[in-house]
Amino acid sequence: MNQRRAASEPPAGVPPETETQALRARLLGRRRALSEAAVSVASSSILGRLADDLRVRRAAQAGPIGLYWPVRGEPDVRPPQVVGPHPGGGPTLMDGPNGLTLPGHPAARPRMLGWNPGAPLATAWGTLRYPVADATEVEPSDHGLILVPGVAFDPAGNRLGSGGGWYDRLLAGLGGTAGDRPNASTPLLVGVAHQFQLVEHLEVQRWDVPMHLIVTPSELVATPGSTS
Repeated sequence: MNQRRAASEPPAGVPPETETQALRARLLGRRRALSEAAVSVASSSILGRLADDLRVRRAAQAGPIGLYWPVRGEPDVRPPQVVGPHPGGGPTLMDGPNGLTLPGHPAARPRMLGWNPGAPLATAWGTLRYPVADATEVEPSDHGLILVPGVAFDPAGNRLGSGGGWYDRLLAGLGGTAGDRPNASTPLLVGVAHQFQLVEHLEVQRWDVPMHLIVTPSELVATPGSTS
């Protein structure tokens, strides 16, 4: 708990916008510095925690699973067909009956596109992969589970992204209006993070969409919006 507080509290007198920018820069730098081996071990632990949770397993059976293509040290939750087995052979949820999706082009209208491991992918900005243009669009509300990356999360389910607002726009309608907490009829939203990305408190904007759960290599946190 003290580690979370130290990571999220700025020096006294720093304006909130500057606080957020400083926190984002600090955590992005720490994440980028992780070795491939460290990311792989963390990813295996995260996949195991997801597979062990009944709420997540139910959601994975209820509709398509929304993934993301990891960049800059993000935990890797892609299926073994793409990355090979993680250390220790961690279990996976990715063989669900309703298929997988990935985010579309990061500079286009936010949308999730159907994806089969091994299907052709396009490349944006050198490292980010996304389904080709003729892939089928899947509405966020039709998913059973969406795994969401971020720069930081707090135990209330709040998320700090990279600053572009892509996921905020994608998920805005799930609660009725932007900023509403997702309800039981929406997909299960799970924030995926390294342990150091879970901080004590994040400033919330009206358009922010909170997560139901936060998963790290060490814990799975049920937020106030989670359902049993």
